[in-house]
Amino acid sequence: MNSDAPALHSSLMELRDLSSGVFLRRKNRFVGIVEIGGERSEIHVADPGRLRELLYPGNRVLVMAAGEASTRRTRWSLVAGRGDKGWVLLNTTLHRKLAESILARPGISPFAQLRGWKAEVSPSGISSRFDFLLDPDGPEPVWLEVKGCTLKSGDRALFPDAPTTRGTRHLRDLAGLSREGSRCAVVFLVFPPGVGCFAPNSAMDPDFASAFADALDAGVDFHFLRLDFDGERVLYEGALPLCPEYEGPYSSKDE
Repeated sequence: MNSDAPALHSSLMELRDLSSGVFLRRKNRFVGIVEIGGERSEIHVADPGRLRELLYPGNRVLVMAAGEASTRRTRWSLVAGRGDKGWVLLNTTLHRKLAESILARPGISPFAQLRGWKAEVSPSGISSRFDFLLDPDGPEPVWLEVKGCTLKSGDRALFPDAPTTRGTRHLRDLAGLSREGSRCAVVFLVFPPGVGCFAPNSAMDPDFASAFADALDAGVDFHFLRLDFDGERVLYEGALPLCPEYEGPYSSKDE
């Protein structure tokens, strides 16, 4: 990978015309209640994670208005929640565009100069659909899955914040492909500011942590990229290392 220094603080995406609100409660996994401009409104929550460190009564959030062409009954979509050190991006519908912005920039991308990619591709004989197949016509195409990380504990970024059967299956399938000779990789977009390393959240989802360790052993490449959101722009802030002894203790709020 090229040096991070020239690319640090590069803007990957701009999000204009956002509105500020106060989070009140979560109606269900995909709908929240927020006070915006003195009125209570339902908002769409794209991230199905628990997000309890960010979506709690009284916390500040940023939302964007749904487009006129939207068929959803909610007028607003959640964009970010306020963490202890800044905004944390919470809109999973932005992950693909952010990943494509990263892949298109050799100074940021963990991969060599790419000649192209395909999105939402399933390998033959495998039920999983991965986010990208990089260089699909090249001599060494790469199966790539992208995940968004919103949880932190101290200076550690942790994933997942809720059990993820789908995420575990993705890692198992990538490990199998890697052992068969395919190049495979996972990119974690890490959104909490102020973290210094990444670890799988073994206390929340031991199956995912086990699949993570197995994928590492199988030769799957992992990249942890820290992205900050200043309220208008998503900024690249460099690559993170894997935390030493990443099985270390983390007590979830459910325990």
